[in-house]
Amino acid sequence: MKRICLAILFFLLSITLCATAKPLVTCAQGTIAGFSKQGVEVFLGIPYAEAPIGDLRFAPPLKKSPFKEEFHADSFCPVAPQNTVLIKEYGGESYDRSCLCLNIFRPEIPPESKNGYPVLVWIHGGAYVQGTGSLPLYDGSAFARKGVIVVTLNYRLGAEGFLSSLYQQREFGTTGNWGHLDILEALKWVQENIVDFGGDPHNVTMAGHSAGAFAASAMILNKEARGLFQKAILQSGTLLSYPFIGFDAKTNNIRALANTQRLMSMFEVEDSKSGLDILRSIDATLLSYQCGFDYDFVHNKTSYIPPFLDGVVLPKSPYDSLLTGDFNDVAVLLGYNTDEGTLFSSPEIKDDDFYYGLHTNFPRSIAENLEKIYAIDKKHSAYERFCEYNMDMMFTLGMKIFADKLSRRNKVYLYHFDFISPNSYGKKYGVAHSGELRYVFMNLKPDSKKTEKDVAEVVNMRWVNFIKTGDPNFDGRSATMITWPNYTEKQRVALKLGTFTIIEPFALEERLNRLENIIFKRSNEDAPVEKNQNVE
Repeated sequence: MKRICLAILFFLLSITLCATAKPLVTCAQGTIAGFSKQGVEVFLGIPYAEAPIGDLRFAPPLKKSPFKEEFHADSFCPVAPQNTVLIKEYGGESYDRSCLCLNIFRPEIPPESKNGYPVLVWIHGGAYVQGTGSLPLYDGSAFARKGVIVVTLNYRLGAEGFLSSLYQQREFGTTGNWGHLDILEALKWVQENIVDFGGDPHNVTMAGHSAGAFAASAMILNKEARGLFQKAILQSGTLLSYPFIGFDAKTNNIRALANTQRLMSMFEVEDSKSGLDILRSIDATLLSYQCGFDYDFVHNKTSYIPPFLDGVVLPKSPYDSLLTGDFNDVAVLLGYNTDEGTLFSSPEIKDDDFYYGLHTNFPRSIAENLEKIYAIDKKHSAYERFCEYNMDMMFTLGMKIFADKLSRRNKVYLYHFDFISPNSYGKKYGVAHSGELRYVFMNLKPDSKKTEKDVAEVVNMRWVNFIKTGDPNFDGRSATMITWPNYTEKQRVALKLGTFTIIEPFALEERLNRLENIIFKRSNEDAPVEKNQNVE
């Protein structure tokens, strides 16, 4: 009887110890302790690069040295400096720990495959000026429960991430892309360490939304990223995204340098070593506060510093790189929401202001053609046309071009998200920008209706399939009932995701074809609008 009681006690004790034991991983970075949460093992705030302070500000990231002691990955690190409420909500005021860190969500059970679990590396959006990988919206638990390791991360934003300087260009061979270099460093960290977390470094999908999709598409065009990921998901964004990034290098880089110079002038410094040293002595949040996305469409003005098309980290012409096939071979899933432009468009815009804005943003020949595409008439108000214009210029034109050119060599799948969430922005914005995110991650609100849950199941399932196999129709064991065809220039079709899932012709094809011809096939005499200074 004593033996039986002791056996029961030992069994109960072993269960308790297993339930409370912290998951430990020993990798090239060192020993990392996480925690378990509802069938998922979580590791938070792992630094992949040294803290970007002192000489490491406005410079390429430095690989994080190995941990000397066990690292407790039980809390998020500070957010990157930025001008938003995220600073206080997510610990951005404390820089004793690096903001350049990543978070891992993995299944609690070991992988069945000897190769390990497929890996999703998620890049947050926020116009390159705000955001963090620690948002609850990006909790990767739903993916992990379906056999996918999720990695979310921070990268430098605003002035800290994209300050452009001719002095830096001479010193480092590049400038204005410190945030992109952070992401590249994080991808290298994944290649070196993820196998010890049970992940497959040869089955990595890089994904992002909005500016995160800009960055993911940048890695498709970056030779240094070749082999670091095999698939990409671009949700509402690519590098061809005006005005976040100029369509041509000269206009874009003039703005990047001019707005950097404006920032330097505020603190009375020059583009020199001593000037940059002074900027490095200034609080990072204060600098980022001066560089929010404050774009004035009508007058074509902003203090926003775009990424620099330097020909090193980013191609001088992303369009030409796509046209000539100078990109990494990865399968791509990409798409858009029905009403992408509503969040960026003012309902108060007047007819004359809309037309005037076209001319301040583009040379006359282009602006006049845009007036025809977005003609205001009895059926279309200035606001409706403004929404269409912003949707196309910011998101869908670049999406279509990437889909066309990448599909010449790689598998491409196009989606159209068309579901209005009752818990989202409200019906006045329609199926707005970022409205799909909660469905992708299956992080719905507790009071979500059954229809929302059904949509989330479908969207997440398609993403999981693509992450696992490169085919959204197949998870490695079974196929979906509706086959999502490849997108090609001869067959431009999309999977419409909403209350019902259907295959549809790409509805924006004709308008976007006209736009591509207007913007990227203009004559040589069309000079850029901005003529502030020369660019090396």
